Amino acid sequence: MDMSQYWVGQIPKRPLAIEVRDSFGRELDLTAYDSFRVRILDDNNEEVDIQGSDLQAGGVSRGQFVFVWPTGRSLFETPGDYLLQLVLSDENSKDYTTSWPIKVRELGEVN
Repeated sequence: MDMSQYWVGQIPKRPLAIEVRDSFGRELDLTAYDSFRVRILDDNNEEVDIQGSDLQAGGVSRGQFVFVWPTGRSLFETPGDYLLQLVLSDENSKDYTTSWPIKVRELGEVN
């Protein structure tokens, strides 16, 4: 996933496609995990409340997911550099993917 850009107050209609790949850029089979969740950190490294969003597994055996943004409210309250990361877990382990940058801008502001 490349860097994404959004705007303060934006409520994206289009879901975000997420592909988890290994360090060589190959598809990664994630069927060993039974739980997947998204976490987003804002510019102050605070976790963003993503209530109302949905993470859909498009192809866990290929590391493919779709993140559906919540409706009715924006996750982007302030401009800055946000990070999105997947938390992968099962009964005995918890792993984190590399984080993906999200640039949140505000018209008229320099960021």
